[in-house]
Amino acid sequence: MEYFTVLGKDRLSDEIYTFLQSSGIGVDNIARVVDRQPGLYAIHLKEGERSFTYWRENSQQGS
Repeated sequence: MEYFTVLGKDRLSDEIYTFLQSSGIGVDNIARVVDRQPGLYAIHLKEGERSFTYWRENSQQGS
């Protein structure tokens, strides 16, 4: 199994990469980009309705 994504060269990206690799997931198709970080989002629940908060201005934008 392979994982395709783009990660930065920051601490969180390193931890994601190491976790995937140690879990037996292929990392050969993960690109690493200087000055970028993973995009993150949180899901908020209120009375059964979901809303999202995104932190992705420093993530790699795909095409």
